[in-house]
Amino acid sequence: MALKNGLKIKGADANAKEAISGEFSFEECIIGPFKLVREEPKTMLPSVLEWIPMLIIAVVLGDFLTKYTYLAGKFASAVQSNDPTILFSVFNDLLGAFIKYLPDFVLIGLLYVLISNFLALAYSHMVMQKRSGKGILIAEAFGAAKGRLPGLLVANLLFTLTACLAGMAFLLLIMLSSLLGIFGILVAIMAFIMLIVAAFVLGIAGWVLSPMIMIGGKGGMEAFAESIPFAWKNIKRGIAVVLVAFVVSVILDQLVAAFTGIPYAGLAVASMIGLAVNSWKAMVPAEFYSESVE
Repeated sequence: MALKNGLKIKGADANAKEAISGEFSFEECIIGPFKLVREEPKTMLPSVLEWIPMLIIAVVLGDFLTKYTYLAGKFASAVQSNDPTILFSVFNDLLGAFIKYLPDFVLIGLLYVLISNFLALAYSHMVMQKRSGKGILIAEAFGAAKGRLPGLLVANLLFTLTACLAGMAFLLLIMLSSLLGIFGILVAIMAFIMLIVAAFVLGIAGWVLSPMIMIGGKGGMEAFAESIPFAWKNIKRGIAVVLVAFVVSVILDQLVAAFTGIPYAGLAVASMIGLAVNSWKAMVPAEFYSESVE
């Protein structure tokens, strides 16, 4: 890859100035992360953090099922008897169980958000390290991710609100179209087309928030403001990379599922493949952003 001399990316530290090719490489977006995982297997280690929420969920669900399995039998009896009193009693029991475990699931959800955002930043920094030629330093990547995490959380919050507003606008157009007769059909079709385009643009915009903050050195508000114009500008190549990454991801996930069914050794192989796949997924957006920046 031909590199531009002297091109510096805002926010890169003194030891990791990013050099970016002036020509977009589709291969680098998809194959580059695979090569990095193969050449630097330690890049798989941070993905282990994603197991923490899953293990906690397993423990909480196990406790829930142990204590409330009897509700399944009680519900079946209530349905057969068709007694409103019994049905109301089962509903109260289910509601009480849900309320009791709701704080646990909320905390697990928040933990997952924090870990996933942290890893997105850490892997973006690893891509920056690779492109600078300095080698992969996980401790440095973690330190950089910690400092950038608040900005990414702010950007993701703003992005989520924007996506919700866009969805509400689409529903409003559909509701209005039902009142406009034949003209309403045209409005509904236009709204559907706009929804598809908006979904791709917002999907790509949300996908590159972490590399924009880490590699581009932008703050949360700035990354949010620039992510949608960036996605629109690179929508064709973005859709291509996202679709290919999705297909490859589905195939690899099926491979992981196949090995999971094999006792002992199969589970170990599935775990290793899963770590490699998750690491690859986390680095593709950073490669795409780096290749797209001029």
